[in-house]
Amino acid sequence: MVGRNRRWNFAVTGAGGICRRRRLLRRRIASVDLAVALAGFNLGVKAGQLGIVVLLLPVLYLYRQQRWFKHAALYGGSAAISVFAVMWIMQRGATFIG
Repeated sequence: MVGRNRRWNFAVTGAGGICRRRRLLRRRIASVDLAVALAGFNLGVKAGQLGIVVLLLPVLYLYRQQRWFKHAALYGGSAAISVFAVMWIMQRGATFIG
């Protein structure tokens, strides 16, 4: 779908950031189309990040003065970031190895 109908490249790659750069390169999209597709992908990723912030910010604001929340955010947040970082490194390592 991406390679055949060039008019939909931006919409397809921007929808949730599903397509990855490697898949686009395999489909041999022209350099201009690739730039548009990558811009759509990046906009989709940023829109997803903004959506998460918009959903979490009110909750964080409500509980910011609670003593238990400060500890949960510090230790729980640090643990969650560490887990995601390790998963990301393993995923990228597998991409380079295989």
